[in-house]
Amino acid sequence: MTAVTAASCPLDPVADLGLGVPHFPEPEVVVGGGGGAGESDRLLRERCEAGLIQRGLEQDPAVRQRLEEELAAIGQLGGRTG
Repeated sequence: MTAVTAASCPLDPVADLGLGVPHFPEPEVVVGGGGGAGESDRLLRERCEAGLIQRGLEQDPAVRQRLEEELAAIGQLGGRTG
């Protein structure tokens, strides 16, 4: 029964869910986002930095390097909306 139901509900992860495509809310709808040029980048960085501080990781060089790598990857994927 489950297999029959599943077969009747085809799902294309790319077309239906946007799998593999970055999804970001518009900066105007995010608290603190003004929508100006670079505003999304600034807001993401601020929130990441706050997370490091909250976890006591702001002085860890390996963590800081990883953060820079992750933010660069987001930028390269087209995550910049500003």
